Amino acid sequence: MALLSLLAVAFISCSNETNNPDNKNPVLKSAQNPPAIISYSCVGECSTGGSCDMEWDLTTHKIKCLCEGCAMSFEIDNPSDRSTASRANASEIMEGLSDHMQVTHHTTEYRITGIVQTISDLAEVFEILYTVDGVAYSVMIVYEFDTTDALVPKKKILIDCSGSCANSPGNCVEEYDLITSKVKCACEDDNCTMTVSNL
Repeated sequence: MALLSLLAVAFISCSNETNNPDNKNPVLKSAQNPPAIISYSCVGECSTGGSCDMEWDLTTHKIKCLCEGCAMSFEIDNPSDRSTASRANASEIMEGLSDHMQVTHHTTEYRITGIVQTISDLAEVFEILYTVDGVAYSVMIVYEFDTTDALVPKKKILIDCSGSCANSPGNCVEEYDLITSKVKCACEDDNCTMTVSNL
């Protein structure tokens, strides 16, 4: 299964107080034709202590657990039995993620805690969960295509929701609606703002 080739069109990131995937992407899970959702994470405990985070090697384009004692976990939800072949460009995604870290967090030091890949007919969406200095964040990368056989996306975007949901429930995270192709922050509050940039 090619993990790295799954991320592409849009980058969307949010600041989170929790890292609970159940609080994210409710719209993605309710599309008319159910998408395939693949979740990647490292589980267990490091034999030397620390958390079971993941590392994305920009040279080899491989994702691996950072320490011994952890295991790579893949959870697949594919009720429509759709193809999980990716049309995304892994190198482009990682370059965009690196640029995002520099601009948003002014650092190259971050830990990937999970990746959720969603594949539908005309889009591929990747949510990358990560921490910087122990604080949890997310970024969403969305590839949108004109047709099911198109290899070149019509749109590549990085979207970042940051702030807090002071006056409404939920976390300040990104949501992508596969039916309408619209992205919004989960809580549209004055303290939760969206930044959009092209890849």
